[in-house]
Amino acid sequence: MRTTGWCADALRVVLGLTMAAALGCGDDDGDGDAPVDSGVDQGPRDFGPPEPDPEPIPKRPWVVGVNTTMAMVRWETPDEPTTVELTLTPEEGGEARTIEGTSREDTITIEHGLGLAAVELPDFAGTYYLQQVTIDELTPNTCYTYEVTAIEEGGRFCTMHEPTDHTTPIELLVVGDTSPVLGATAGLIDLLVDDSVEMTIHAGDLQYYDALFETWAVWFPAHAPILAQGAFWPTIGNHEEERDGEYDQTYARYFENPSLTEAGEPDGNTSAYHFQSGGVHFFSVNSEDDIGEFDEDFSWLDEGLTAAEASEGHRFSIVFFHRPIWTLAEHSPSESLRAVIDPILDAHEVPLVLQGHNHVYERFSVDGRTYIVTGGGGSGLYTLDDQVEVRPDEAPLRVAAGVFQHGVRITIDETEMHLRAIDNEGTIQDEVTLPF
Repeated sequence: MRTTGWCADALRVVLGLTMAAALGCGDDDGDGDAPVDSGVDQGPRDFGPPEPDPEPIPKRPWVVGVNTTMAMVRWETPDEPTTVELTLTPEEGGEARTIEGTSREDTITIEHGLGLAAVELPDFAGTYYLQQVTIDELTPNTCYTYEVTAIEEGGRFCTMHEPTDHTTPIELLVVGDTSPVLGATAGLIDLLVDDSVEMTIHAGDLQYYDALFETWAVWFPAHAPILAQGAFWPTIGNHEEERDGEYDQTYARYFENPSLTEAGEPDGNTSAYHFQSGGVHFFSVNSEDDIGEFDEDFSWLDEGLTAAEASEGHRFSIVFFHRPIWTLAEHSPSESLRAVIDPILDAHEVPLVLQGHNHVYERFSVDGRTYIVTGGGGSGLYTLDDQVEVRPDEAPLRVAAGVFQHGVRITIDETEMHLRAIDNEGTIQDEVTLPF
């Protein structure tokens, strides 16, 4: 089913209420379809044992803060841990080591999905324990596996490449606007992830409470392939705070200070941060002025790009944020954001900008810079050409576009970037090589 704009959002709610009624409601007595009253006592009817009440479950590990020698592994449990530790092993073989971490107790007031029969995994209010193991003394450009014994979950991650290593390819996946409860996200992620992927960039709108059945308890299992595959680098979308307090209690808690300097200090903050691999610098920018720590004049970005260009081994920078400044699809581009960000980009070496928000795929070429809109991560798809007539001068700048669920695979080697937009059937819908 393809839905568009606010209709897509409204339809999520309508479908949710309809399914809730179908799956969770029956007649006034709660027996489902009421039998015809024959006047004869039919005796007690056995409908089998009642479904057990759902309970909070642990959230599987995810990896943030990866640099050339460090990484942070986080997970969450509803019960206070007796120990916080994991076992780490080099993927190519070698001695395993056990590393201890810390636990933080948080009181959560947000809950969602309780009382809806179609929601198998609700989000519960209550006390939770966010656990973290910070790993150091790692080797650059090396992959490791880990196991969290207490919750019987594990994964792998790869450290970033040295800034002067320009020959080892960098492999990453980009997705945006994921909504696993609608059914497309998990399969798409399964298809896009393979052993070569080192990290995933998310272009915002990670999870949608307005999809009614969507919860973070659903989100984590659906995203297991990318969370278990490597570092996860998100950016804030407009759906990260649909409920009062949601941003602080979910997104900002899970992904707090996601990047570390080589000295182990936060590199930016939760909503705007920087990391590098192989001399390529990445900047996650907050495009949502009512969520997170918003930098109104984006001086942080300008200063960060300047510092990156002065650093050893610098090649170029990639900037990613949620709300697009170049798009012709359903939601018009943010002209106020464009007015402040594009001059900063023009002053620096930024050949690629990644955006989300519009649930389509678009590629623009503007003054030698490539802008990608990648919002096809599993939410309801949008229409493609809503802005064409009102922005005739910008239409020729869009060189590729389509309406399909997708992610973007990027390979950066010594002399070029290779981008492939891959749909949910594994077909490459757009492909471009950008020299640098």
